[in-house]
Amino acid sequence: MAKATAKIATGVITGIDVNETGYGFTAPAVTLAGGNPTAGSEAHALASGTVDNLKLTDGGNGYQSQPLVNISKPDLADGVQATASAAMDANGVVTGVDIANAGSGYTTAPTVTVTDASKTAPTQAATVEATIGVTRIDVTDGGAGYDSAPTVTIADTVGTADKGASATARVAVKGSVTDIVVTTPERATSPRGSRSSSTPFPAREKPTPTTWASTSQLQCPTPPPTPAPTTTRSRLCSIG
Repeated sequence: MAKATAKIATGVITGIDVNETGYGFTAPAVTLAGGNPTAGSEAHALASGTVDNLKLTDGGNGYQSQPLVNISKPDLADGVQATASAAMDANGVVTGVDIANAGSGYTTAPTVTVTDASKTAPTQAATVEATIGVTRIDVTDGGAGYDSAPTVTIADTVGTADKGASATARVAVKGSVTDIVVTTPERATSPRGSRSSSTPFPAREKPTPTTWASTSQLQCPTPPPTPAPTTTRSRLCSIG
């Protein structure tokens, strides 16, 4: 008889899917509420995202060449550093900043500096403020004891809390079967009436070969005589 062991979920959070990225976060924080987890075993998660806006707060002055935008590296190891470009006027004032690559893996808004391509320090450096949108939430601790999915709240810890981001948690509900492992497979048996591999099968009888008579032994019937052809003669008669 086969035996198997079932794996029962302990009620952990297996993942969190971002529904809306929101906009303008400086330092987003994730809160998980509900789901009835085991006391002291609540799950925890970390939000990260991409640069969604660069705001030029001061154009500075004294830039002699092309201004270069430098955005700090992402917080996560697998993140991508964002890049941007800037424009300036004839007076050496930075007039605008545009995102070239939004990057990824920022858990907080990166810092931005604007330098001069000539490597000469400007009279006054331009200042830029960056914000991020939440594109990813990593579960850092799945917790235990959840019998339903908790509610996910994403709030900014700087300024206005609600920046429009939302997400949904996925949970392996406590007590649910997640897998079944066969520990002792059932040994295969031969069907009733069949022979086991140790019992030899009887040898098959060889078929009796068919003996054909030679042509000399074959007697063919004598064909009937061919009748002689009949000759028809015509008589000429005279009319007198």
